[in-house]
Amino acid sequence: MAELRRDPTTRRWAIIATDRWKRPNDLIKKPGTKAKRACPFDAGSPEIAAATVYPHFTDPDKWKVWVMPNKYPALTYEGMPKTTIKGPFTTINAVGGHEVFVDSAKHSATLAKMKPVEIEAILNGYRERFKFWKDDTRVKYVLIFKNYGQEAGASLVHPHSQLAAIPVVPPTVVEEMEKGERHYKDRKHCIMCDLIRDEIALGQRVAFLNERFIVLCPFASRFPFETMILPRTHGSNFMDITNDDIVALADVMSRLFKRMATLLGDPPFNYLLHVSPQYAPNLRFYHWHIEIIPRMTEVAGFEWGAGVYINPTPPEEAARELGG
Repeated sequence: MAELRRDPTTRRWAIIATDRWKRPNDLIKKPGTKAKRACPFDAGSPEIAAATVYPHFTDPDKWKVWVMPNKYPALTYEGMPKTTIKGPFTTINAVGGHEVFVDSAKHSATLAKMKPVEIEAILNGYRERFKFWKDDTRVKYVLIFKNYGQEAGASLVHPHSQLAAIPVVPPTVVEEMEKGERHYKDRKHCIMCDLIRDEIALGQRVAFLNERFIVLCPFASRFPFETMILPRTHGSNFMDITNDDIVALADVMSRLFKRMATLLGDPPFNYLLHVSPQYAPNLRFYHWHIEIIPRMTEVAGFEWGAGVYINPTPPEEAARELGG
């Protein structure tokens, strides 16, 4: 069984995924063309035929979004999390869930090509799965993410995103929560709500916005054209968003990814949906958001060693270009 291990010096977590174990030779990147194989997410494939988790379709032959367990899960649904501490070493068996959203029936669809209504179907799927996992007391956090392009970690071309339900809160989110809570104690406001207000007033890093959502390039962007999508009204969890919110969010996502594809040549990217933990769905000091990271530069020695990123594109310029 896979397990989570916490580094005793940094307190970072790592999943040691024994089910995905590879020999040294398997990790070597070999030149040459990969053998073509049938896409497991195409209509009529055995995987799609067997998927029963959450079908979202107009009719069985014209489905929009399908959710299924990951064939090679990093976490397992069976059992209970058990913490083992031996000296400085802490492990937890990796109980939870690992799911795949097949974002479209169309093999060559991308977010840049999709109509807003198609993106709405994906977001509806996200909301439904958050609702499903909220009552599972084994799970402390649910992370939804998308890898687009081989450089961003995608192993399949067919549009898809993933969900990981894990028994710990990721350190990145813990850090966001701690800083947000300190800001709230000092100023009685959510730090992201204050940020949205200030960025709109300055107008330098806002790519665009609508009545419900804002797209901005963070002040200390780590990567060229890194962006964030935030709801303009405070909320800490995704499952409470309304249908009108989903329509508005799909609108800005459609605009952003179309512009990124045109401006940057359809770059590989990751996006991450950060929400509050399962046990605290409504926090005044935490503001849910989506982070989009185009993979146009490589993280090298300085970044790994210092934890400080070198970004050659000022976020002010990125916002102007994306808003163009």
